[in-house]
This record gives sequence, C-alpha cells and structure tokens, in this order.
Amino acid sequence: MSAPLIREATAQDRPALVAMIAALQDFERALRPSRRSGSELAEEYVQLLEQDLATGTGRIFVAEREAEVIGFLSCFVHREVLEQAQSELILRDLFVMPAERRQGVGRLLVDRAVAYARELAIGRLVIGAIAENRDALWSYRALGFAPAATTLERWL
Repeated sequence: MSAPLIREATAQDRPALVAMIAALQDFERALRPSRRSGSELAEEYVQLLEQDLATGTGRIFVAEREAEVIGFLSCFVHREVLEQAQSELILRDLFVMPAERRQGVGRLLVDRAVAYARELAIGRLVIGAIAENRDALWSYRALGFAPAATTLERWL
C-alpha cells in the first residue's frame, strides 16, 4: 500500500468532503444523540468551511491514496486575545475513513496543519472532541495535544 499524499483540498474533492462530514457527524451522533444527522448537516457544513477558505483564514487538507480521498483535516486561524500567543490554529475537523485508521493518516494530516501554522508563525494549535469520543481524545494526546479547557453545558 502506497503512502498517502497530503495536499490542499480542491473543488473536485467536494463530494468526498460532504460524504466524510456526513460520516463523521453520524459517528458523533451515535455517541451524542443531540447532534444533527450527517445527511441533514453535511452540505451546510461544507458551505461554512468554504466561507473560511474564501476569507483566507481556513484550509482543508486531504489525504489521498491511489486517487481516492481517505481523510481530511479542516483548520482556521483564530485571533486569541486571552493567551500570550495572539493567534492560534484551530483544528476544526479531523476524519480518516475507518478502513484507513491506525495507519498514520491522521498524524500526517496533523503534521501538515503544524507546517501550515509554522508558515504563519503561529505557535499554538487547538483541537477539540466531544467528551464521549474517547478514541479521538486518546489519539490527540498521542499527537502531542494536552487538555487546556473544559466545556460544560446545561440544556434548557
């Protein structure tokens, strides 16, 4: 099996991104039923990502193997006034197709985001996961991320 190519997404990747976002959303919905369904959300969410791209603050990187997109990472630059680092790169989404997991694809996508942050002289990356997604939390720690904040909610 060849090593995946990590590159910036193009318009031709849009159908794959919509499908992967729907799959990610449905996976998270199984852990957290308050989430919208993937089919309901995916198109709208891709439009939000495209808005970030249009403003120049966002990037989508895809992992491709044998001309097939097998994963993606979306990120955007955020101005942070509370921390000493005035800008941070928010890793919004990280998804790898189930058959491609545990083969280093996620690490390669994160490495590309790190390189992008360095290009912009940004020294802080932030990623989140829903609390019930233990595998993601474990993976992010293995990639060098450490807990920095806790979000609590109260439904009314």
